[in-house]
Amino acid sequence: MATLFVDKLDPQSGTALEIGSSGDTITIPSGATITNNGTQTGFGGTNECIWFASQNGDQTISHNSNTKVAFSNEVIDTDSAYDPTTNYRFTVPSGKGGTYRVDFGFWCYDSGGNLQQAVGYLYKNGSDLFNIRGQHNAGAEYAGYVNMSSVITLSAGDYLEVYCYGQESGSSTFVISGSGNAAKFRNFFSGYKLIT
Repeated sequence: MATLFVDKLDPQSGTALEIGSSGDTITIPSGATITNNGTQTGFGGTNECIWFASQNGDQTISHNSNTKVAFSNEVIDTDSAYDPTTNYRFTVPSGKGGTYRVDFGFWCYDSGGNLQQAVGYLYKNGSDLFNIRGQHNAGAEYAGYVNMSSVITLSAGDYLEVYCYGQESGSSTFVISGSGNAAKFRNFFSGYKLIT
């Protein structure tokens, strides 16, 4: 094996430099460093199927029952996979199955200060996949925040939704609060496909 000692390889003007041929293996030895100051292509990957939805206003939640959270303000939806108007769900597009990072959060309150329990549910294909309890007291509280992050394996056609369960000790109004500019992104449902 011959060794070529040079300080720079430069293609002819207007052409591209190619190292090796199809089937060859190019080895960077241990201890060597590759420094890239230009634009790279064909390396690594990009996150796909990114969505982020929030709420445009308050949503009243039925007492003691699971209610779907209506994240109707679509901020990001790279694959047109989130429905912000009817089902408020993310559906995995064809060919985009894989491992996903999924997050949601919402702030809720009971107008009479009677909140006992607020539970957030992540539903997959219409069934409870995970749930997180944000507030539970023997007495009563005014408000609570519920949030969850998870990594989930999904197949094309699978869909995800967020539900809320609210329990209170009186007959007050139980609300997920999304009103006002300050609260616009406090309530959210988001995710993306991981590079694997």
